[in-house]
Amino acid sequence: MQKQSEEMVLDRLRKGYYLNMLFIGIDCGTQSLKVLVWDPATGQVVSVSRQYDLIPGLPSGHKEQNPSDWIDALESCIESLRSKADFA
Repeated sequence: MQKQSEEMVLDRLRKGYYLNMLFIGIDCGTQSLKVLVWDPATGQVVSVSRQYDLIPGLPSGHKEQNPSDWIDALESCIESLRSKADFA
């Protein structure tokens, strides 16, 4: 099934279906958030990332992050992409 989906996307790319679209990928990891934007019309790819820390002062063995740090990192990445990319 995935092979058919991949072929369909590739076929649509060849036919130019996605030329007026941008594709964004977001990776929210344990140490940083990465955002990538791809413009299929030009082939331009731009990516940025932001790091965030663990919540300090927790008992030994406890590892937690503040979800608002993820949101702040995403907003910062998007803003950076807007100023960095030709298509923003």
